[in-house]
Formats: sequence, C-alpha cells, structure tokens
Amino acid sequence: MLRPMNWLPEMLLQNAEFRHWVLKPTDELNQKWDALLANATEEQQQFVHQARAVLLSLPTEPELSDAETATLWQSILDQNRSPQVVHPMPDSGRFRVSRWYRIAAVLAVVFLAGWRGWQTYSERMIAIKTAFGQIRQFNLPDGSQITLNGNSTLSYPANWSNQEQRQVWLEGEAYFKVTKHRFQQQPVKFVVHSADVNIEVLGTRFNVKNRRGMVNVALNEGKIQISQLASLNSQSSMVMKPGDVVEFSNVQKTFRQQQVKQPEIYSSWTQKVLIFDNTPLQEIAQTLEDTYKLNVTFADDSLRHLTFTGNLPTNDPNTILRTLSKAFDLQVTRTNEQQVTIQSR
Repeated sequence: MLRPMNWLPEMLLQNAEFRHWVLKPTDELNQKWDALLANATEEQQQFVHQARAVLLSLPTEPELSDAETATLWQSILDQNRSPQVVHPMPDSGRFRVSRWYRIAAVLAVVFLAGWRGWQTYSERMIAIKTAFGQIRQFNLPDGSQITLNGNSTLSYPANWSNQEQRQVWLEGEAYFKVTKHRFQQQPVKFVVHSADVNIEVLGTRFNVKNRRGMVNVALNEGKIQISQLASLNSQSSMVMKPGDVVEFSNVQKTFRQQQVKQPEIYSSWTQKVLIFDNTPLQEIAQTLEDTYKLNVTFADDSLRHLTFTGNLPTNDPNTILRTLSKAFDLQVTRTNEQQVTIQSR
C-alpha cells in the first residue's frame, strides 16, 4: 500500500511502476492498481487522475529512467525557488532535449498554476486504454463492469454522477454489464457514444465493436436503443431486443439488423476465446490486425474466402495461425513481429 505522501501527483509521476501502468499497462499492473484505487480515498483517486492526465498529454516517446526523472524534478523545483535561474538539462542520448523541456513545461504548469486550475483541465475526461492483445476488466464509478478488448479506449467524464445521464465514449471493442440506477424515482440512462452512433441503455449486457468504419452492437440481455447522430435518414434509430445484432456503416450511414441464436458469440473474447461460424479467413485476418497488430497478407486472393468454424484461444495469436495452417493445409510465414503471409503449400 502506498504511503499517504506517495499519492501526491508529483510523487506518482516519479514512480516508475505508475508510469509503466499508465503508458504500457499489463494484466498484473492493472490488477494491482485497480485494487489500490478500490481502497483509495476520493482525494487519492483524484491525484491518480491528475497524474495520468499529465502522462497521457505527452508525446509517445521513450520513457524516462529513474535518474532522468529525478533530474527533471530537481530542475523544476529549483525553478520554483529561483525562477530567474535556468538550469540546463543533460542530454542522455536516449532522451531528446526537446522532450525534456516539453515535460518540464507541462509539469511546471502543474506547480506554478496551482492544483485547482490544473484540476479543472485534467479532470474533464478519464481514458482507459489497452495495448494490442491485452484484455482489461474494470468497473465504472456506478458499478457497471467493462471488459475492454485489445487496442481499444474507453473514456468517461471524471466528474461522474449517477444522478445524471451516464456517458462513455468507445474506440475499439468493449463488453458492457450496465447496472441499473434511479434518481428521484426515474431511471438514469447509460449512453455509449461510438463513432456516429449512440447506444442508450438502462441496465443490460451487450457488446460494441467500433472498427474499420463499422459499429457492431450485439445484445445479450435487456433492451437498448441505438440511434444515429445527426441524420436525414428516416431510419435514424431502432430498439434492440436480446439476440439482435445491429451493424452501422459510418460511410453509408445505414443500419443492418439481424436476429441470432447465440449473441454471446460476439463477446466470446471476454472469456479469452474467439468463436467462428463459417467465418471467412479475410475477416479472421482483420481481427488479428485490429486486436494483435498483425498485418496478414494472402499470396492468393482466393484464400481470403475460405471459411472456418471453431473456437480459438485469444491469449496467443501464434496458436490461431497454427490452427488455421493445419485446418486448410496452408503455409503461414511470420516474417517479423507484425507481418504474416498466408499461402497454399
């Protein structure tokens, strides 16, 4: 457990483990920090949000070492004591001087402008992100449970209130277990904003995937209303019931609805398994690219249309590739960490 002083934003920013959790999260770090936040006071949670906002506002470049962080902070503190004195930053070769000053400027704003002014800026939105191939589960302030697939981001206002409309923004894919809330005898809506689509719910379970210009919503339980943002199309909204799957094209601005017997197939990834039913290899390849950052190339276009039925684990993309290779007698070559070529033997 962190000591009280270590919850201060300036202390968190010097904590290498905290920086790693924010910028390069792992399942182990997510579990540890989720547990810490669950037992933290409201003030301590706000400190974490402020420190996260600082890190996430910086360009994505190599992370500071502990020695570099200490030097940076000493320079900022020295500037606060003697603003007229300029202390040169050492160039480690691993960390460009321009980035030192960008970080120093951001962190100096935190101290010089005061925490109250910074809090107004930093607490507008909280963003939870996952890396490629990572699945993360967490609870929103209202108790709703979110499972976030790899290469995805869920954002929500820091000043969350269960008395007003609950809103989140999704890029990528997530599975929602939304809790029901009432205020003054009236149900409080939960709204998911994803691309040009709004999904309004009261309490339900559903999967949302926002990838490649398409928003796919599969409803497991309850009832939701899905609507298009600004639209001249008369089919701008519809009510979904369990088993409904709705697909929205961001290009054509149209909905396509179907009823399926097993909507849980669409959220099977939350159980670390992918369920395919006559799925073309092209679609499986897109899943590998979206979730694991694997760029799959087919040497023969006819291979794209081969269909696969079966269950595949999500914890190892190499297992998926080996299974497809055996199922269709294909040669699968992984030339580097991100490039895969599929061809006939």
